[in-house]
Amino acid sequence: MTTFGVDGALVDAQGKLLYPVISWKCPRTAAVMETIGRFISPRQLQTLSGVGAFSFNTLYKLVWLKENHPRLLEQAHCWLFISSLINHRLTGEFTTDITMAGTSQLLDIHQRDFSPEILQATGLARRLFPRIVEAGAQIGTLQTDAARLLGLPAGVPVISAGHDTQFALFGAGAQQGEPVLSSGTWEILMVRSGQVDTSLLSQYPGSTCELDSQSGLYNPGMQWLASGVLEWVRKLLWTPETPWQTLIDEARAT
Repeated sequence: MTTFGVDGALVDAQGKLLYPVISWKCPRTAAVMETIGRFISPRQLQTLSGVGAFSFNTLYKLVWLKENHPRLLEQAHCWLFISSLINHRLTGEFTTDITMAGTSQLLDIHQRDFSPEILQATGLARRLFPRIVEAGAQIGTLQTDAARLLGLPAGVPVISAGHDTQFALFGAGAQQGEPVLSSGTWEILMVRSGQVDTSLLSQYPGSTCELDSQSGLYNPGMQWLASGVLEWVRKLLWTPETPWQTLIDEARAT
């Protein structure tokens, strides 16, 4: 099962949420992004993590929680990304899929582990992040209660699959060095590459680099809003009720 990246929640030792998931659409973390230089320079942050400055980054969520609900971080057993929340319900295991961690702006992308420098600078504890598993690795097996709910046999292997974009690249059949344009909520242009110079990325707004589903590969790319911009254009020049086909026909005729 793949999910959208960055989002997750602090949980207790039973996997119960201590605070609701902060959606990537929530604007509360924008102020954290704008002031992240208090802790670490944005350029150094992207050089280490590969991930660009997007207000929904996991790092900003955790800094916001630390500043607004500090006791929750003290009480938390760990942080689980969305895919890991689901996998915990299936298996009882606490894990971090590597492709999800790669979206967080918390990773040292070249070391494939959470960055001591970023964690120390922002005052976040490494203990919050459970063991990292590679995409395609077995997490555990389907628990009896979950099996009964799903109508599946207990003991079925549960395999780690994390960030939807990485598996879209894989599913598209893209080979190393072959770019893929993914259109949806975001317009994402990414390539599967064996190397990347993350020190150059901060020069280009919208740039990012995540970890590929295949160990040893990177996914440098550019991100733009896609459907969100189209909705804005429709409201600006037409009406919210205007059929999309009208926009398509008029654009084609231009």
